Amino acid sequence: MNILLDMVLPTIILFFILSVIPIFGFPTDKQNDLVVPITIKMASWVEVLFGVIVFFFWVSVGASVIDPSDFGVNTRSEFIYGWLACILFGILWLLLATHLNYGSVKARKICLVLSLLRFATVFGAPFSLFSLYLLYFPKKSRSYYKTRDKNVSYG
Repeated sequence: MNILLDMVLPTIILFFILSVIPIFGFPTDKQNDLVVPITIKMASWVEVLFGVIVFFFWVSVGASVIDPSDFGVNTRSEFIYGWLACILFGILWLLLATHLNYGSVKARKICLVLSLLRFATVFGAPFSLFSLYLLYFPKKSRSYYKTRDKNVSYG
């Protein structure tokens, strides 16, 4: 039963999530004439990797923890609420990565804010550095967003 909770269930849940995100998560303001540069697509895959790691880590921790006091919480229900919040966090991060993959301007701004917040964690800092570099510093990324900003109507 433990292997079912540790390995099989998270894989099924992640497969379900990744098949639902394309239905509801694609940006509606796609520009057909602009090709998203590889640097932006690489940044989206960095965010996918972070979301998957967070998701799998917290699903496996939640399935394997017997005593919630190991994590400094008093009751099992407090631990479950935190566990569900972290799983939701991983799912939302995957949704952000989907929008980045399509070159969304809003996703770039949200990624900037979340990456700055993620610098506070030891685990998230390398992901933040890499994705911020890929989104803001290469010439292809900057010129893509400048061109896209001119073509998108905000009304």
